[in-house]
Amino acid sequence: MAQPKGFGYLTFHTREVIVSQFAAVGLGNAIMDALVRIPDSSMLDRFGVTKGQMTPVDHERWMEVHDAVASAGVETASGGSCANTILSMGLMGAAVSYAGRVGSDDLGRIYRESLSAGCNHEAVQVSTTHATGKCLSLITDDADRTMLTDLGASVTMSDLAPFDEHIREAEILHVTG
Repeated sequence: MAQPKGFGYLTFHTREVIVSQFAAVGLGNAIMDALVRIPDSSMLDRFGVTKGQMTPVDHERWMEVHDAVASAGVETASGGSCANTILSMGLMGAAVSYAGRVGSDDLGRIYRESLSAGCNHEAVQVSTTHATGKCLSLITDDADRTMLTDLGASVTMSDLAPFDEHIREAEILHVTG
């Protein structure tokens, strides 16, 4: 059982006390969310996507649809369920770290900056060959989300260095993706 203590967490095992540097660390798909409110579902038909579903797409298709709806106004935020969980814990004061992979593009830079605001540490790798993963959520007036997702660089992690050390120093490992 873990109990908060100073800058770490104490784990009690019989007579041994182990101090963990992190309350939790997370490993997941680093996905940038882009939210667009559209007036009705006719636009979904135009793009050939089914309302309320997630459709996997490549970078080119994602950009095509994004550019077509950009005039409606696009809100961006770092995302991915694991990153959202770890970032929330960090914003509540827990010592946390997150690992994922982004591209060496503007979305990747913004993603890393947003993590820095809430995480004590991060071990996000940067790919020079793949774009940052992203999810375009088309939100209709009835609040239904239709998502086009390009996983991009998030699925190209070849190793965990230096995040493997964070895993060893954590009380909880949260993995998604």
